[in-house]
Amino acid sequence: MTGCASVQDNYRLSANESIHGFNQLPRVTGEYVFLVPAMKIHVVPNHSYFPEGHDRFGVWGCAGDNEIWVHGAIVDGKIILEPASLGHEFWHIIENNNSGVWNPDEWMEGK
Repeated sequence: MTGCASVQDNYRLSANESIHGFNQLPRVTGEYVFLVPAMKIHVVPNHSYFPEGHDRFGVWGCAGDNEIWVHGAIVDGKIILEPASLGHEFWHIIENNNSGVWNPDEWMEGK
């Protein structure tokens, strides 16, 4: 499961970056960084499987403490999920490990 965004996509996102927390992403520095994160990924049928406090309708994923929960299903023996949700929650894991903030989306909602 992989996902990517082009430099053009990043510039497009910059218009709303403060609303969506993209201003917390590091800027391109030209340095090569190699990460080997260890985490658990929970693929669940609906939001009721999310941790307490995040188990409400309309939440498509959450992350914290090196664990990710995303909506998905098993179809013909294959795990199907939305890659954007997985990528977004992966970002939360990296952000959490760097700053200690658990789920910045929800923290940003009240700002």
